[in-house]
This record gives sequence, structure tokens and C-alpha cells, in this order.
Amino acid sequence: MATGKNFIVHQLKRAWLYFKKFWKVLAILCVVIAFIIASKIVPFLFMNFTPPPVMVAVQLATEETWNKELSAIGTLQAVQAVTIAPEVEGRITAIHFNPGQPVKAGDPIIQLNDESEQADLKRNEAQLAYAKTTVTRSKKLIKSSFESQADLDQKSATELQNAAQVLQSKAVIDKKNVRAPFDGILGIRQIDLGQYLQPGTAVVTLTNAKKLFVNFTRPERDQNILAIGQKVVVKVDAFPDKSFEATISTIEPQVSVETRNIKIQATMDNDDLLLAPGMFAELKVMLPTKTHTVVIPETAIDFSLYGNAVYVVIDQEKDKEGKTKTVVKRHYVDVGDHQKGKASITKGLNVNDRVVISGQLKLDDGTSVMVDPNSTLTPPKKPTVY
Repeated sequence: MATGKNFIVHQLKRAWLYFKKFWKVLAILCVVIAFIIASKIVPFLFMNFTPPPVMVAVQLATEETWNKELSAIGTLQAVQAVTIAPEVEGRITAIHFNPGQPVKAGDPIIQLNDESEQADLKRNEAQLAYAKTTVTRSKKLIKSSFESQADLDQKSATELQNAAQVLQSKAVIDKKNVRAPFDGILGIRQIDLGQYLQPGTAVVTLTNAKKLFVNFTRPERDQNILAIGQKVVVKVDAFPDKSFEATISTIEPQVSVETRNIKIQATMDNDDLLLAPGMFAELKVMLPTKTHTVVIPETAIDFSLYGNAVYVVIDQEKDKEGKTKTVVKRHYVDVGDHQKGKASITKGLNVNDRVVISGQLKLDDGTSVMVDPNSTLTPPKKPTVY
């Protein structure tokens, strides 16, 4: 009995040793067998499986009348803006303005020390008065032949020189009193009382922003469709819900060699001073031609490197059970202009096509879909005219 038990124990130990030695091979063999069985059973289980339809929102493609327009970006610039600076050197003796103050043309801005020039003016005026007296006396003497005509001419020339010196002194004194060249609003003060200024040193900026330039560029291909007097719609980040109107006033006659662009300048009124020079602006140049175009929401377009596409909902023929299957078909389209969240389609789409506007990420060509009943399917009764 003991011998039989020992034999069984011995065989079990041998089996365990063989298992430890070849367990990896046995595991791999079991996995291969399981994979073969699964490859036969799983396709059979899912042979008749159909994924559920994808819920999508759709909208009908409509036809609308659009003004042709060109988009651009530009910068606002004041028609009148300058940095006030003295023409002559001198020490500041008076500041006549406050930062941000509105001024009129001719209002004093700063006064430079002009004591030396005032003294020169008095001396020159005295010399001029003496020269006038000598000329008057010489005119009386020449009649009595007590003085020659040459002496009179020399004294007259001296009088003219003294008069010129007086005008020169007054001009220098006037330059020492720096004034506003036009109406506007002053900026931040850049000088201090008692400071010694060199010619051209910035004192303060002066801006008249009641009229603005809008500077922008367009490619040279637009040369033949741009014209003086065309309307430009201006939008700025500071007032996202408000549009401003400008008019093209200048078109640069030369095309830039570096960029092949045309420089364009429009002019606009800014009486309420809402806009400030230097602002970034988004522009649309309104062209006179109008076009009838197929329009869909921008969200319906799938932009990719392979082309722009939209998904159109179509109803297939009824199956054996009498049910109509709704699927989508991918249409590659040519996209034209964009306006107010809509895009014009120049090729690849027809009016009243049902276009998917939401849920495209789950779609492919032929995917079964279910139309969201809350989506808009009815075209507007009257096309929107821009």
C-alpha cells in the first residue's frame, strides 16, 4: 500500500517538474487555441449587429443675395496727430497745459527762457528807430545838396537791415513760446519745469481724432475691383457689437515690390471719439456687385487637408420590412465668402439639400443617422439681403 502511494507521489512530482519546465509553451498553446476558437465564434455572434443611428442636427441649404465683399485687417490713424517739440533750445520757464487737456489752435503749450532774445529785440528796435531818423534827416539834406544820394542809399540799407534784425528777434521769441498747431487733445506730459530742452525734444502729443484714416492692404489681384468712394465696414475689438463706416479715399498707385500688395486708405468720421488712433480693425470692403449663392451655416463645413466637405442627409429606398433608412453622403464643396456665421457654397451643393450642422465627428460616408426633431429644417420665407 505504501509502495503504491509512493509511486503516485513520484509520478506527481515528475508531472510538476515537466509542467514547470514547459509551462510557457503550454500557455502559448492555450492562447493560440483560444484565439482560433474566438475568431470562429465572435463574427458569428455579431453577424447581424447594426450600430444604432447617430443623432444629428440638420438645416436646409438656402439661396440668398449677397453683396460681394473683400475682407482685410487694418489700423486706425488720426488725420491730424503730432508730437509737439520746440524748434530752438532753451530752459522751460512755464508749462501752460495739463495732460489730457483739449486745446485750440494757437493755445500756448510751454514757454522757454527768452530773456536774452527780449534784450536783443530791444537793442534791434532802438537801432531801427535811429536808422529811420537818419534816413529822414538825409532826405531833407539831399534836397539842399548837403548830402549825396549814395549816403542816403547806404542809410536806407542800414534801416532795412535793422528792420530784418527786429523780425528775426521776434521770430526767435515766438519759437520760444511753443503753441498748439491745431485743435485737439493733449497726451501725457514728457517734460518738467526747469528742464533744458534741445530742438526736437518731445514735449507732449496732440491728437485730433474727429477724423480717422483706416490703412490696410489687399493683394494686387484686386486692383481692378477697388475704387475710390467704396464703402468699408469697420469693426474693432473694443466694440464687438458695433460697426462703423468708412469710405476709400486713396489707393496707392504703386504695388509693393516686397509683398505684391496694394496700400489703401479709407477715411471715417469719429465725432463721438469712440475710436482711438492705433486700434486694430477688421474690415470688409463692400463691392457694388451682388450675387445669388447657396448658403449654409459655417458649422456644417468639415475643413481638412483633403478638401472641404459637408454631409448631406438622404433617404434610401424602403427595405423588405418597409422601413426607410436615413443615411448621410459626403459632398466635397468649394467654399466662397463668409458673412455673419454663414458660408457661401459655389460648387458641390444644391438649394434645399439637408445639411448636417452638428454631430459630424461621428459620421462617415453612408452612416445611418436620425434627424434631431428640434433642428431647423424650414428655409426662411424671405432671403436675407446684406
